[in-house]
Amino acid sequence: MKATSGQSFIPYGLALIALLLIVNVALETSSLVPAFNKPVGDSTASEVGKNSATSDASEISGGSEVSEISGGSEVSRTSAPSEISQNSAVSPVIRKSDPVVSTNQVDLSGNLHHVFRRRREHLLEGCRRLNTSSDLPAAAWLTFLVIEAPGPLKVCVPTKVGSTSWQKLRERLKTANVSGLRPATAMQVRHPFSRLTSAYRDKYLNGAPIGNYNSGWQNLTGSTTGWDFKWLHYWFPALVTSGRIVPTARYLKVIDESLQAFRYISKHYKMEGKAMTFPDAKETEFDPDIYNVGMHMVANGRQVGIEGAAIEAYKGVMLDLVERHRNASFTFDEFLQFVVWSSDKGVIDQHWTPYTDLCFPCQRDYQYILHLETAAEESSVLLRDIGYPDEYRLTAEHRTKGLTEDLNVSDSQYFKDVPPSLLEKIIKIYEKDFELFGYSKSLPL
Repeated sequence: MKATSGQSFIPYGLALIALLLIVNVALETSSLVPAFNKPVGDSTASEVGKNSATSDASEISGGSEVSEISGGSEVSRTSAPSEISQNSAVSPVIRKSDPVVSTNQVDLSGNLHHVFRRRREHLLEGCRRLNTSSDLPAAAWLTFLVIEAPGPLKVCVPTKVGSTSWQKLRERLKTANVSGLRPATAMQVRHPFSRLTSAYRDKYLNGAPIGNYNSGWQNLTGSTTGWDFKWLHYWFPALVTSGRIVPTARYLKVIDESLQAFRYISKHYKMEGKAMTFPDAKETEFDPDIYNVGMHMVANGRQVGIEGAAIEAYKGVMLDLVERHRNASFTFDEFLQFVVWSSDKGVIDQHWTPYTDLCFPCQRDYQYILHLETAAEESSVLLRDIGYPDEYRLTAEHRTKGLTEDLNVSDSQYFKDVPPSLLEKIIKIYEKDFELFGYSKSLPL
C-alpha cells in the first residue's frame, strides 16, 4: 500500500465515521464553527464551512496538518514482516564534523563560526554525558522534517521552529543557478518555553474561544487547517485532560493499543529512499484498525493515536460534544497539562515534541546548530559557507514573540502563574533540549 506522506492510514471504517461526522455537523449547524464571536472580517458560518470542511476522509485523519511538514515520502506494505532496517535504527553518537568554509573565502563572520563550533562541542559533550538513545522511527520522521536544497544542504527544522520560512527558502534555492556549492548539514532550535507559547497561540488561539476560529481568523493568521482537524487533534483531547470531557475506558484503551502497534512497527518498518515498507498486519496479533493507526503514527507522528481513539471511542456522542463545547477556550495551564498528559501517554504532538525526539541530534551529524532567536544572521553565514550569494536569505514568515537568546519577557508572562509542580513536569519533558542547546530553564524576573 503506497501513499504520499501525510495521506491517511486511519482505517476505512473510522475514516468513514469521521467523514460522516463532519457532513452531519455541516448539515445540522451549517458549520463546525458558530457564526458569532468573529474576530475580524465579514465571514459567515457558511463561508467557514467551505474553508474548514474536509472534502475527503484523509484530510481529517492527518493530511491537512501533516502536509505542512511533509516531505513527500511514500508508504507501502509487504506481505510478511520484515527485519529491522538499518536505515530506521538510530545510530550511535557520531563525530561532529566542522562547518564547511572555503579556504579562499574571506571570513567576515568569525564570531559566528566560533559560536557554531562551541555549540557543537557542547552538544557532543552533552550527548556523551547523557548517553542518549532512541527507539523512535528516526528515518521516517526525518524524511519530512529535513529540508533539502542544492549543495546539498540538509536542515532539520522541527515544527514551530521556523519550518515555513525554510520551506519557502528551499523553493528559491532550487531555482538558483549557482555552481561550486559545498554540502552542509544543520538543525534549527528555539527556546523550549518560547516554542510552547508559540504553539499555544497557534493551536489554542491564545486562549480565545474556539468558535472564533473561522475564515476571518484564518485570513488574519494565514492558517489553512480546518476546524474539524483542530477539534480532533488539539481541542477535544485538551477538553479531556482539563476534566470537561470524561475519558472513557475505550478511549484510553485505544490510545494504549495504538501506541503498542506504533512501537512494534517502529522496530520493523524499512526505508527505501523516502518510501516506507511495513510488515503486514495479518502477520501480527494487532487489530487491523489499530495497526493502521500505528502505521500512520510512524509515518506522521504519535499524535495520530489521539485522533484515532477519539473517533472510535466517542463516535456515538461526538456531535453532542461538538455542540456543547463549540465555544470552549483553554488557559495556558490547561494547554501545558495536555502536553504533560500526552507525553506521559506516549502520544505527544510533533509541534511540541522535544528536539531530541525529532532531529535526533545525538545520532545524526549536524555541522551547524542554528537558533531561531538569531536565525537571520546565522543562516546567512551558513548559506554563504555553502556558496550561495547574499540575495538568498532566510526571511521570517510568521510574526513571533520571544525571539531572544533567553526567554523574552512577553513569553515569560505566560509562565509566571504556572503552578511550580506543573512547571517542573514541563522542564522534565524538555530537560535534554535545555541542556544540549544551552537554553536557560529559569524564567526572567
